[in-house]
Order: sequence, then C-alpha cells, then structure tokens
Amino acid sequence: MWRNIVLAGRVSKERIITGALLILLCAAAIILGGWFAAICAYVGLLATAFDALRAFKAAGYKVLWPVVLITAVLMLPAYMLLDLTGVCILLAVSVVLTLCAAVFVRKSDFLDVMLTLFLLMYPVLPASMLLFIACGRNQDMTQIFLAMTLILPSACDSIAYFMGISLGKKKLCPEISPKKTVAGCIGAFLGGTFFGLIMGLIVNRFFWQGIPLVHFVAIGFASGFFSQVGDLSASMLKRFCGIKDFGRYLPGHGGALDRLDSIIINAVLIFIYSRIMIYIL
Repeated sequence: MWRNIVLAGRVSKERIITGALLILLCAAAIILGGWFAAICAYVGLLATAFDALRAFKAAGYKVLWPVVLITAVLMLPAYMLLDLTGVCILLAVSVVLTLCAAVFVRKSDFLDVMLTLFLLMYPVLPASMLLFIACGRNQDMTQIFLAMTLILPSACDSIAYFMGISLGKKKLCPEISPKKTVAGCIGAFLGGTFFGLIMGLIVNRFFWQGIPLVHFVAIGFASGFFSQVGDLSASMLKRFCGIKDFGRYLPGHGGALDRLDSIIINAVLIFIYSRIMIYIL
C-alpha cells in the first residue's frame, strides 16, 4: 500500500510549483474577497469556456464559438445589473441566436448546434455559479461560501486519490475514467464530510456562527458527490474529444477546466445553498 502511495507521489517540479501558486491564488481570493475574488472567478469562467471550445475544435466540430464566448463575457454584467433575471435573459437570447445561426446561416450541422447549446450549459453555466458566489454582497457569507466551493472539492479529490491508490481495486466506471475506483469514490465522501466538519468548527469558533455545524457536514458530504460528477463529466468530455488535457498553459496541470472541473460543479451546490441561506437569514 505504502509503495503505491510513494510511487504515485512522484510528481514533476512544474506540477508542484503550479499547484502551490494555485493554492495561494485561491487563498488570496477567499481572504481578500471582493473584486479580487470576482476577477479570479471571471478569468476562470472565460478560461474554462475557452478550454472546452478548443477541445471541440481539436475533435473537428464547428461549434458556434462567438455565441459561447460572448455569453461567457456577458455573464458578469448580466448578473450585476439584473441578478438571476439577467442571467436567464442572456441564456435565452444565446439559445435563440444559436438557433437563428443554424437556420439562416447554415454553416453548422445539427450536431454542431447541439454542442454549442451544450457548452452554454457546461462549462459556462456552472462556472458562472462560481462567479456569482464571488460577487456576493455579504462579505462574511461570501468568504465562507467561497471557501466551501474551493476547499471541499479539493479535499474530496485528495482523499479520493490516496484511498484509490492505496485501497482501490474495483473500478468505478472504467469506460469514462479507468483510474477511478470504488475506494476512491468512498474516500471522496469521507474527505468531504471530514473537512466540512473541520471547516464548520473553525468558522463557528473564530469567524461567524450564522451557519449551523450540521450544515457544513451535510454540504461536505454532498460535495463528495458533486465533485466526482464534475471530475467524471470532464473526463467524459475529454474522451469524447479524444484529448488528454484541456490545455498546457498550467504546467503539470493542463488547462483551467482540468483544475476547475470538480469545483465548478460543486459551485452549483454551494450557490443554491447560499441563495436558500440568504432568504432564511
């Protein structure tokens, strides 16, 4: 078991340096919040959209990339001006424009049109949820929700990784991701629950007592599911496009979507929870 962990732990220098910088960036976004966090999330949204577009292009599909990129760019002003109403209007207009282009321009076949609509739903919409969380008006709650969004999926992935390489024998879904194991899947739930508990204890003891401890534990457990859905969804997309990574601009880590795959899906969970809590409080 320990031999497997040691062998798996041999990572490149570039991966370690890039990972450390990404951790510092996430920590700064959580601590500073405000426009710094919003800008980081906005860049992440644009980068994930760009990664997905490049993946489909590499696979030979002619998606309507202007619609996807313009929608991603306009997500921030739409949300800031009209909240979720603006987001709904933007997505509705984007869908209509995509269909108009398919009907009148006729340079894309039906599959290309469907893939364009898919890109609006993934990764643009869930990545936008991360942006919406970062743009919260209550600074204390925004920092907590942002920490949930960024830390819990990372904890799930880390525990799943170590349990997978040390105890994993039975494959979870080899047709999508050959390295995923049932032990790793269980580890994701355990890691999310444990770190949710630790986060809840720290927040309630030193920062803010507005969120019950049991909520942190429940969110941590749910993150074990959402983070794995995000990871497997990205793996399925890469397999569909015939690529290994979404990019090379993050040395040792691939592209933004490789790093944010589980985070942006977990952002959907945290954003829904944050909206409910705002109405309750």
